[in-house]
Amino acid sequence: MHIPDHYISEPVAGATAVAALAGLTLVGYYHTRRQKSHAVPTARNDRVRLASHDFFNADSRSAAPMKGPERMSRTIFLAALVFVAQMMNFPLADNFSGHLIGATLLVYLCGAFPAMVIMACVLTVQCLLFGDGGLFALGANILNMALIASVPMVLFQRGSAHPIVARLFQTRFGRVLLITVSAILSVQMAAVACALELALSGSWSASAGLGALLASHLPVALLEVLISVAVILLLEAYSQPASNPLMNRRAEGWVSAMMLIALLVLAVLFSSDLPDALEIVLHQLSATAVYTSHALEYHAPFADYQWTLISGWFASTLLVGLLGTVLTGFGATLLLKSLERFAIDRK
Repeated sequence: MHIPDHYISEPVAGATAVAALAGLTLVGYYHTRRQKSHAVPTARNDRVRLASHDFFNADSRSAAPMKGPERMSRTIFLAALVFVAQMMNFPLADNFSGHLIGATLLVYLCGAFPAMVIMACVLTVQCLLFGDGGLFALGANILNMALIASVPMVLFQRGSAHPIVARLFQTRFGRVLLITVSAILSVQMAAVACALELALSGSWSASAGLGALLASHLPVALLEVLISVAVILLLEAYSQPASNPLMNRRAEGWVSAMMLIALLVLAVLFSSDLPDALEIVLHQLSATAVYTSHALEYHAPFADYQWTLISGWFASTLLVGLLGTVLTGFGATLLLKSLERFAIDRK
């Protein structure tokens, strides 16, 4: 669902960039306030804490809060995991493919603000290094896939103060149900936003674009459900104390790194070459390119995940994919840490 350049107008690009920045700032502000308020134990806060796996904030072998290094290592893992997962395109029909967005997955595991920051970093690295989504459309892509796609799970977690929602989060079936609904809504809401942005840009009519994009992204939504549920249940099982009582932090880091490398190799070997759902809809509707050149015209150094200095598609894709994975993991971690430190200093 990465909007390419040439299909989004200057006013829409500017408005979505401002909206994305404002949204991240607002969510960061409330994130800081909630961290402070949750320091006071209340029944409501206890129910809200149950609304996520707490992969980010609790040690998998104890109830104690995670220290800085442990928290950083898991941030790196989650950011890198989403980047690698988005490299893996699955054929969903005869003429198009789809991949994980990851907003529901991240919000469930680490909360709204960290999830949005990680998603923004993933999208920025994809754009700047690999040309996956236009630089001119980066604000729109962050707004759609980092902010809007996160809304359903954020609302479920905020609604966990209600006893019924809290009970759903406490059972495996209930969690799977909430993740399923959230993942479907996540993809469809992002598709609606994308269709409206392109309609406002003059690339297509709102009615035709909206219907086609929603229909084509229904298989993508089902893929989002399958991957999100599988990853979350796997991480929940993995982080139970009884499942890995002898694994120390260093061993956990090596296991995580090997898992990411294995997923990266699979993505390089088996990712579909078919265009994604947005590209095929743009082609089918003969969408109009609203501009052909711009001052922000940008050529990514590793376009299409290839490095021209390296011969052989496998080695080239693997190396640049590894580069993107490392940059995304450490970049998201450093940015999130800097933002949280800035918020603490401002208190």
